Amino acid sequence: MSDIVLVRPRTTYGELYLPWNLMYIAAPVIRKGYSVSIIDQNTDAEWKKSLRSEISSKPMCVGTGAFTGRMIEGALEASRIAHEAGVTTVWGGVHASLLPEQTLQDPSVDYVVVGEGDATFEELVDRLSGRTSGSPGDILGLAWKDGTRITVNPPRPHLDLDSLAPTPWGLTDPVKYFHDRGPRAPRFMDFCSSRGCPYNCGFCYNVAFHKRKWRGMSAEVFFGRVKEMVERFGVRGFIFMDDYFFANMERIVRFSELLLKNNMQIVWEVQCRLDAFDQMSDEILALFVRAGLWRFHFGAESGNPGILELMDKKITLDMARRAAERARRFRVAGCFYFMLGFPGETPEEMLDTYAFMNELAKGNPYVILLGPYIYVPYPETPLYHRAVELGFVAPTTLEGWADTEGWGEFLSPHSPAPTRYFMNISKRYFRASVIWPQLKPLFKLRMALFRRMPRGSAIEWGILKAAETVLRPTLTRINLRRWANR
Repeated sequence: MSDIVLVRPRTTYGELYLPWNLMYIAAPVIRKGYSVSIIDQNTDAEWKKSLRSEISSKPMCVGTGAFTGRMIEGALEASRIAHEAGVTTVWGGVHASLLPEQTLQDPSVDYVVVGEGDATFEELVDRLSGRTSGSPGDILGLAWKDGTRITVNPPRPHLDLDSLAPTPWGLTDPVKYFHDRGPRAPRFMDFCSSRGCPYNCGFCYNVAFHKRKWRGMSAEVFFGRVKEMVERFGVRGFIFMDDYFFANMERIVRFSELLLKNNMQIVWEVQCRLDAFDQMSDEILALFVRAGLWRFHFGAESGNPGILELMDKKITLDMARRAAERARRFRVAGCFYFMLGFPGETPEEMLDTYAFMNELAKGNPYVILLGPYIYVPYPETPLYHRAVELGFVAPTTLEGWADTEGWGEFLSPHSPAPTRYFMNISKRYFRASVIWPQLKPLFKLRMALFRRMPRGSAIEWGILKAAETVLRPTLTRINLRRWANR
């Protein structure tokens, strides 16, 4: 049995990728000789049995954490199982870091690792094991409680990402998390080469979590990590999930040159700010394409200039127009994400978003539309306080925040009644880019599989995903035109 048990909560959205966050905090403690196991609720249908088996030998601690939303339910369930068995529980991740005091008010939570957990968790484990002595108050980046008294220690300085411990691949089976992106990338996975973002976008967790600080791996270390995954697992494609991938353009130019020099024949896609793409020269973009870049993910957010100004993202509609045209010219996919329901947003402003989406997609096969998603005022983000002024009542417990899923489940109470009515109607056509009236049978099948067995079997999910892929472009355009012309 393991000294430390880490539990990844069940997710309810998107594709399932490797539990990188848990592997990162496990790496330094494994290097010190501790044994660690990871239980993923998404891939282990008997996760409760697995957890109870692990805690029967009284491990040092059980760690978990979650984004704001439904993930909290699974994390709470795991935490309570451990707490009832008398095992110390440690939370980390975005939600607990943004609201450490409220998280610690739950009886099943003993410690919260605030911000980057790699070094803080390592120091806490040494203290729990008895290798080091002292008070929890000495550990930077830790929140803890003594009876009813809750203390949040000073923050820990950010890490040098080049010095991270080697990835502990033995903790999980990466093959379970591979995706098939077609003939060029039958084995596709995710990776982050940097952390943080210097911008102040009103809806984004980064402002409070990373304190608007960016830091990245050097191009050489980044390439080395990618090379390891290609050689070890035969990976053929990556999505780089960095919040601000192009913060240092020279770094990505060097990374691309290393891919070409070493004949690393992979494809890759990135999250990219529209302003960074707008400033990218044609020569540099051509280099990236030669090195395998085949898809950009752009946060276009809204089709209304006033709403863009409200969220303080420093982008414009013209940037999105130019990005769509350049995607066509360079023959790379441009995925444009949109949201609805910002504080004070009117139905007319929402219709501007639908009209703009229709404009971007019209006659351009390289444009992929995603959303509109429903905005939710996540704690401590800049627009959160504006939402509170307009009537949003923030949950006061972990369980309360578990109900605030931002993908159509949660109609924003900070919005006026006409806006909520419009959002309720429009989500029939756009719900997390997955469900439209015409796709309800497929959606029901997928949910039935999800309830029966997390993620279902690879064959079942593959068939349903293929059906959605075939139908989605046509249905998107039908429903988009319907709303854009209202």
